[in-house]
Amino acid sequence: MIKPSKEGPILKEWLDVIADEEPDLVMYEGFDDAILGVGRQGTGSALVYDSTEVINILMGQGMTLEDAFEHFDYNILGMWAGDHTPIFMERWKLEPDERETGDDGESA
Repeated sequence: MIKPSKEGPILKEWLDVIADEEPDLVMYEGFDDAILGVGRQGTGSALVYDSTEVINILMGQGMTLEDAFEHFDYNILGMWAGDHTPIFMERWKLEPDERETGDDGESA
């Protein structure tokens, strides 16, 4: 089985396998490095992209941070492409003490 990797040929091969297995998935050109994987639910599948990496890619194309956020929000996140529209995930890293307590500081 091919495992996803951020290393060029392996990522390309993995994306080709996914495209063959799931031909209806919507892939955004130029954002392959932001793909985290495939999300599945009862109604179908969708590619999952890292929102932060999409912003970084846009900034790498010459956009300011503000322009990249605006472009992402309006032109990418706001686009509906049917049942297989990609999912954009924001990754959070919680500190250990934040995982152990709720918002009120009480133990979870």
